Amino acid sequence: MLDYQSRTSVTLVKILAKHLWKIRPVWENATENFETKISGATAAVIIGDRTFGLENKFAYTYDLAEEWEKLTGLPFVFACWVANKKLPDNFVTEFNAALKFGIDNRPALIAELSKENKYSTDIAHYLNEQIKYDFDEGRKKALNLFLEYMKEL
Repeated sequence: MLDYQSRTSVTLVKILAKHLWKIRPVWENATENFETKISGATAAVIIGDRTFGLENKFAYTYDLAEEWEKLTGLPFVFACWVANKKLPDNFVTEFNAALKFGIDNRPALIAELSKENKYSTDIAHYLNEQIKYDFDEGRKKALNLFLEYMKEL
């Protein structure tokens, strides 16, 4: 089942199936609460914070970014902010300030989420170590390669 909340992850799993795992599964679009219906030979792409608390629930789990790195030797870019035209300088300044505010205030978010005691996932590790916030040359190369693989699907 393919998570309806991320076209990027859905495309990535199709690329990995073809080029890394060498399998040809029957793809099925998921519906709401699909993660509760996984059993038997049914597999699914589940993304984001809906994966929190699912550790050890399934016999096999794969981090798509790790699998991409096995295939390509490059990091994966799940999302980035882009524009197809020049943006006003004041917008870029305000956007960058908002981004900096969010990054600088991760400890407050981690504390808030930890108070809720809702997730067994290590939120601090996830936000501080697993998510990268810079778009460097390696990530640009990875994104271009991903776009090339997309053309083959």
